[in-house]
Amino acid sequence: MRREDLEKLGHDKAQIDAILDLYGKSVNSLKETITLTEQERDTAKSQLEATNKKLEGYDPEWKKKAEEAQTEAQKKIQETMTELASERAVMGLAFSSNSAKKAFVNDLKAQGLKLEEGKFLGFDDFVNKYKETDPQAFTETETESKPKFSETVHSSGGDAGKDAVTKANEGLRSLFGRN
Repeated sequence: MRREDLEKLGHDKAQIDAILDLYGKSVNSLKETITLTEQERDTAKSQLEATNKKLEGYDPEWKKKAEEAQTEAQKKIQETMTELASERAVMGLAFSSNSAKKAFVNDLKAQGLKLEEGKFLGFDDFVNKYKETDPQAFTETETESKPKFSETVHSSGGDAGKDAVTKANEGLRSLFGRN
């Protein structure tokens, strides 16, 4: 803002002096704010540079530890995936014993078959070869053990006709006052 521009607008000298005085105060305030902001910025830059120099000495050690941790995590994930795929793969096979099943799973893991979408590539070929080399490890059909249920046992005496579960339920109800 210039004095000549204000004179062209028709302001007298006193008005122009007052306007320029107010304008100068606001401009000076803004200049101070800019100066303070620049100083804060410069201080932050110098602190950042000092911190970066200090961290450069530590960086290789931490970077190495982070890479080792990432490698270890990937290894554990792969082991877990292999374990789950092994368990799923043997579910459909009938083994002659638990020992035969454990040996098969260990040999499967040692074979190092590649996993794709949770399944071992070449698993069927591995099973066929395993059946040829150790046919006693497998049974022809998977034997399913079906649960056996016993009949209700009735006691003799005053509670004839009540089984043990019914008596237990009645005992609990009487304890909690729900007859």
